[in-house]
Amino acid sequence: VFPEARLKFFLTATADERAHRRAHQLSIRGETVEYAEILKDILARDHRDINRAVGPLKPSADSVTIDTTKLSLRQVAEQIIARAHELKSLCTEMNQPAQTDASAHQKSSEHRE
Repeated sequence: VFPEARLKFFLTATADERAHRRAHQLSIRGETVEYAEILKDILARDHRDINRAVGPLKPSADSVTIDTTKLSLRQVAEQIIARAHELKSLCTEMNQPAQTDASAHQKSSEHRE
């Protein structure tokens, strides 16, 4: 999504887990769910996305892949934050700024005040 980002993540989970998550979302909304149908749809979509000619779904060479199958949202966020801190530490050691788009925006906002 952001090809020039210094830190990229590719989040994945098994089709089975994604189908369970989707079924849970739908059932919370009061919709009737059929797990088998949801799984079938996810598998078909995965096949299309991975095999499309333009922009196939795959991690970039410089991205960090996180398998979220057995992780909570908090655990995923913790892994992402930990990687960001690692990058910042590495950049600091190399005397290079580890400025993210968000920190650049904050600094420019502070400067305008």
